[in-house]
Amino acid sequence: MFAQREVLYGRKNYMYLDAAYFDRMWYYIMESLNNTKLFTSQDPNFEKMLVTNSFQDFYTKVQLSDLCEYLPVDIKIRAEQLCPTIMNQNMRHGLKAMLIYIQNLIETDVAINNFTYRAIPTQNELEGAFMISEVINVMNSNFYNDLIYVTTKLVDQQKIFNIIYLVILFIVFFIIITEVKNKIYENSKIIIHFVYVIPSQTLFTDDTFERTLRTLINF
Repeated sequence: MFAQREVLYGRKNYMYLDAAYFDRMWYYIMESLNNTKLFTSQDPNFEKMLVTNSFQDFYTKVQLSDLCEYLPVDIKIRAEQLCPTIMNQNMRHGLKAMLIYIQNLIETDVAINNFTYRAIPTQNELEGAFMISEVINVMNSNFYNDLIYVTTKLVDQQKIFNIIYLVILFIVFFIIITEVKNKIYENSKIIIHFVYVIPSQTLFTDDTFERTLRTLINF
């Protein structure tokens, strides 16, 4: 928002840009402002998100504690003196307070002059906006890594479940095959013994008996 605002404030210096370009800049500021309002007006429902308790704690700390502590190491070292003082010292109050401050600042500029001229002198606001964007990048990176961790853990759990399921399925299948095999073997023995006790004349001359016996064997 601050970069686009600076373009609108200095529009007289950009003779080669047309009105449509500045209208787009104004639109981008309003869109960012609305997104900022949406973010600061509600808290995320982590119960519906795949995140760990560790990320929830990290997110809460970023919202409430000194943002200078969450800058990347190289920027943190270079901005050690500047960071605590920019944005009216609001960096120390956390991301949510910082975004509300920016929201109020932009809304005030819109109400006063709609970015047609600079009514209030600014100091290091672009630097502050850059640092805030770096903090948000750190938060996004933490969220991405946390999501990778949770997803990998779920995939591993699913693999273990599938292996257990296949093992159980194999055991059940083996038991069924063994029982069926034993049953067939026992039935075969019974039929063979039954045939042995039948007179041979009946086996070869009685058609009805032969048909009945074949039916039993096939069964």
